[in-house]
Amino acid sequence: MTTRLSPVDVAALKTAMRLLVEDVGGIDAAASVSRLAASSIAESYDPHRANRMPAVDVVADLEAVGGTPRVTAILASMAGRRLVPIVPARGRVGRSIAEVLTSSSEVGAAYVTATADGKLSRAERQRIATEVLELLAACEQATAVLLNDAEE
Repeated sequence: MTTRLSPVDVAALKTAMRLLVEDVGGIDAAASVSRLAASSIAESYDPHRANRMPAVDVVADLEAVGGTPRVTAILASMAGRRLVPIVPARGRVGRSIAEVLTSSSEVGAAYVTATADGKLSRAERQRIATEVLELLAACEQATAVLLNDAEE
């Protein structure tokens, strides 16, 4: 079997699979919650076995137990997409909007602080990215409240 994936894509999928197996608790734990034997699990993340990829049902089983859609996120990225969690509505509209505004100001503050010296280091970029991710989560929550909450 030949693969049409680039070596970079294969490496990303293999790494995601290895991390997923770690999330589940290791090779034996992964084998116990999927239909694969431990040796097949190991092959599914072996970087030297590019033609050995896990089946979608195996990935689904492992991600359900591991709690993080690592392989699915890589596949989405390869398709030019990004996974976004579905956030159940909770709380009031005003509180959710306030959280969006607070998170937004924290992104701005992190950026202003980071660029005060005219440079943007890797650590500063990471800090800003963390704030942006928190803003995205706040936006998701506010959207869920606005669309699903019957109040107001």
